[in-house]
Amino acid sequence: GSRYAILRHPEQRGVTDKLLHPEKASAKDPSAAVRSVVARRKPEPSMLRDSSAAVRVAAAQGLGDAAAVAKELQSPEEWTRLLAAIALDEMGEKARPHIPALQAVIAKDPNKYVARVANRTVNVLLGTKNEVE
Repeated sequence: GSRYAILRHPEQRGVTDKLLHPEKASAKDPSAAVRSVVARRKPEPSMLRDSSAAVRVAAAQGLGDAAAVAKELQSPEEWTRLLAAIALDEMGEKARPHIPALQAVIAKDPNKYVARVANRTVNVLLGTKNEVE
């Protein structure tokens, strides 16, 4: 699976098309945060409260708010946890304060792919070579 498989999740229908063709999306479209991150423009802080997890995570990532991204690691939805783990991985050093949250995901997440993404981030930040079983 691609690390962008999240975009095929039912909640994200149409997001891929809007990312590739932003002219098809309205200014009020909930995926505006995703487009903003891709276009390297800052999302609006209000997008951190969006009903869509993809929008919240993308907005937090675009704003450089690793704490808001890490909060999504506690979601009951595995797609949300995966998206948050990927975002923290992409945020690099900004994720360092959230190593304990990532380690909790590694230890307890029932989805081993989510745990592996979190493990990769921790390995990069700590210079370790741990593996998820």
